[in-house]
Amino acid sequence: MAAKTRSSLLIAGALSMVAMLLWPVGTGSAQSPPVVEPAPDGRELLMPPCELGARGAAAAEAGTVKLVMCDDNLTIGVATTAADITFYPRFSPDRHSYVVHVADDVSEVVFKGLYNPRSEMEHSDVIQRPGWSFLAVDSDAAYMPSYPHAARAIAGNNGGDRSAAHVRLSAGVTTVELQPNHWFKRYGASLSEAAGWDWLTSSDKIARKTYTLELVWQSPDTPLAAPDEPALAATVDYDTDDDGLIEVSTLAQLDAVRWDANGDGYSDHGGPLHEGFPDAMAAMGCPAAGCTGYELTADLDFDTNASGDADAGDDYWNGGHGWVPIGADAEHFSGIFEGNGHVIANLYINSNNDTQSQATGYARAEVVAAENQVPSLHLGLFEELASGGAIRNVSLEAVSVARDFSCRSYQKYRCADGFVGGLVGKSAGMVSGSHVTGTVSNTITDGANSRNAERAVAGGLVGYALRSSVINSSSSAASVSAHHATASAVGSRVGGLAGINRGTIAAAYATGAVASNGDPAARLPGHFVGGLVGENSGSIAASYATGAASGGFERSGLVGLAIWPARVADSYWDASASGTSLSAGGAAKSTVQLQAPTGYTGIYANWNVDLDADGNADNPWDFGACNQYAWLKSAGTRPATGQPAPVIATYSISAQASAVEGNAATLTITLSKAAPSGGVQFAVTAGYGGDSSATADDVGTIASPVTVSSGDTAASVTVPTAADALTEGDETFTVTAASGTSCWVPSGDGKDTATVTITDDDIPGVTVTADNPVSVDEGSSATYTVVLDTQPTESVTITATSSDTEAVSVSPASHIFTTDNWNMAARFTVTGASDDDTQNESVAVSHSITRAGAEYENVPVSTVRVEVTDTTTPPMQRSAIELPGPPTEMTLSSSASGEVTVSWQPPTTGGDPDRYIVHLRPQHGGKGKTKTPKAKKTVVTYSGLTPGETYRVWVRARNEAGKGERVHATITLPEQ
Repeated sequence: MAAKTRSSLLIAGALSMVAMLLWPVGTGSAQSPPVVEPAPDGRELLMPPCELGARGAAAAEAGTVKLVMCDDNLTIGVATTAADITFYPRFSPDRHSYVVHVADDVSEVVFKGLYNPRSEMEHSDVIQRPGWSFLAVDSDAAYMPSYPHAARAIAGNNGGDRSAAHVRLSAGVTTVELQPNHWFKRYGASLSEAAGWDWLTSSDKIARKTYTLELVWQSPDTPLAAPDEPALAATVDYDTDDDGLIEVSTLAQLDAVRWDANGDGYSDHGGPLHEGFPDAMAAMGCPAAGCTGYELTADLDFDTNASGDADAGDDYWNGGHGWVPIGADAEHFSGIFEGNGHVIANLYINSNNDTQSQATGYARAEVVAAENQVPSLHLGLFEELASGGAIRNVSLEAVSVARDFSCRSYQKYRCADGFVGGLVGKSAGMVSGSHVTGTVSNTITDGANSRNAERAVAGGLVGYALRSSVINSSSSAASVSAHHATASAVGSRVGGLAGINRGTIAAAYATGAVASNGDPAARLPGHFVGGLVGENSGSIAASYATGAASGGFERSGLVGLAIWPARVADSYWDASASGTSLSAGGAAKSTVQLQAPTGYTGIYANWNVDLDADGNADNPWDFGACNQYAWLKSAGTRPATGQPAPVIATYSISAQASAVEGNAATLTITLSKAAPSGGVQFAVTAGYGGDSSATADDVGTIASPVTVSSGDTAASVTVPTAADALTEGDETFTVTAASGTSCWVPSGDGKDTATVTITDDDIPGVTVTADNPVSVDEGSSATYTVVLDTQPTESVTITATSSDTEAVSVSPASHIFTTDNWNMAARFTVTGASDDDTQNESVAVSHSITRAGAEYENVPVSTVRVEVTDTTTPPMQRSAIELPGPPTEMTLSSSASGEVTVSWQPPTTGGDPDRYIVHLRPQHGGKGKTKTPKAKKTVVTYSGLTPGETYRVWVRARNEAGKGERVHATITLPEQ
């Protein structure tokens, strides 16, 4: 054999699909050197430790490489070779690349794979069990003597001659890729995958890793060097509290739980656990004793795009199928799943022949045609809970889990049962402290052979509970239904909590409606509906149901069908709420009987049960303080939402009411059911601030408490309001009703609070009280009063103006009403002027608001008419003297110095004047000036006037017969 030197092999072969780092193992034959400690990259730490088993001591054979594969891993633990084949550097579990020197007298190398497989692949099975494995040898020089036309050489999964791969050597270097493969999903090829070996070596249901070997043969000049060690990149602790439960805070992590069925922190069969838990520390950071499951540390919501509905924008839409249940892909879950009271919202599953096939490859059309059967998943958050597994304290809200299969049976073939539950489709483990709301349904649309047909089974929490199963301290408020198109005896099983129960149920209840297409009038066999359980052959204790039941052979309030050795103890159903007095177990009770007790007495005397089998009662129930159904404490306040435990009795108060100020508004408190004995009291209080504009001064005293009498469902609340005179617009305040006990809660947000509107009846106005008209003699006075109608927000100034100040004067000229004196009448005095004529005068005294707030700014004020009676003794009549006519040619002129000159000519009609009267006054009010020049003077001048002001001027002639007609004119002085 030629001398060997070291060669350099650079990078490991490509990792296909799911690549896992190697784990330290023992050596093989005596020629295998000690194993080197691994240098992981993080993902391989999610694989279980390598256990070689008995095959680890496989005997060496000349010209043969026996690759001993780790059980449930993708690691080549040992390469056992004879002296004619040598690995450089040593075959160690932390490398993916090797140089292998082969003796010159060996013309080909035989590869054999030795596994400890969990199960062999059976090609006739539709459901492939995970764990099947094989070793592929990829090289241009590789072949299989037993299968000369195979596309790829398979080194087998048992190492026999039929599964040996041969590689013909060429002088120099022959490259070989070894590919360990593990089947980690349960199904065959999907519709998009090809038939034959191609899909086995490329399917996303198979995890694989690639090792690269360079076989050096008859090549004396190939140098050797060790490859670089991989860098450590595993830093994340996923069990930070070291309680043995790996923490789940995202939907991606929840989705990854399916690849670790026993919860030990290691991937099953190479499943992609690392996709949810990247860069995990060794064993996920679990304590020395290891992990046993997973726990929620946050609420989760499947409506990832927050659209309000399940749609293609959600992360787990899966082509319309929605969520693929945990355990449907690989092993059924057997670890612990602790919800810690967190909520998983909007779980959506819509599984039918098409969507299931698209999402999983399961129930492929060609398989259905070949096998004459329709395999189906069980549906729920988990497909199947294995014996020893436990789901605790999980709350599912607003689930929508539906199965609708078209199913036919022929001869010996039958449709595989597809059980449907909100939480678990099929359970052999324990479910405790868990609760479901939403809808659950199971529909079979095509008929089937009556002897072998599939049952349509649905339960709000669990579809099918096996004999080893336990359900306690759990509830369902989901509406549950099943439909079966056939009239066969197989029919349907519908239960508010569980469709079929073979195990133990204790301290549980269901409140949702249950329904089947079975017609009670026709008494079709096989269709059984129960408010709690559809079919029971197990035990039920300390439980109840209230949901309306319809359909079924005999619709049943608690249990639809009992099969020996079924046992029901201390369990009841509400006969009125369910609409039936029938049940295959339990006792019918009225609503009053079920809601009357407030503790472990009467019909509930035996309900303080021991749920954890420690010999002590666990006090799971809360009966409330008034008439309501018992509820489980595990359904109470949750850490993330802070929502209170559900109660049955609710109330509301009228949303709104109104009253004119000074009157009372009426509100109504309405109960969801009749008040119990003693009635229900409510404290009623008024509230101010925020959006309210009223104050306590606007509201009278509300009589409180208000009692809804026993047997009644409503009571009135009288809310008095206070009258005032302030113009302020309508005002609002709130009235809140608070129950005197914790048993009665508002029926929704804000349902305990009403808004009351006080309608303002105060209209701004001014009342002028005066005779109509006011009569005075010359030289005498009279009075009238002015007062505001409503209280102003600001002071109001009212100014009085006489239309003829020579005839009538008014005092005071103005009056100020304040917010305090607004309702005290102001007295105005009018005085008739004395003159020497003998005529009566009629003068208007007008009023205007010259200053006020917005509400009084444009309010009109009445005018007072003043009649002045002339008291001058008339002179002796002289028939020869006539009253003078009006002056003529009156002109006005002004100067910049504030003077106005008035000129005129004597009248051209009537008697001759002996004097003139000239009067000047500001047009907009103010004191006037009067001059009385003798008849010979026809011009006068006024000085000291205001620049820019407009003045009104009149001139009249007088003689012994009296005063003649006035002549008027106006003039505006120029601005300085």
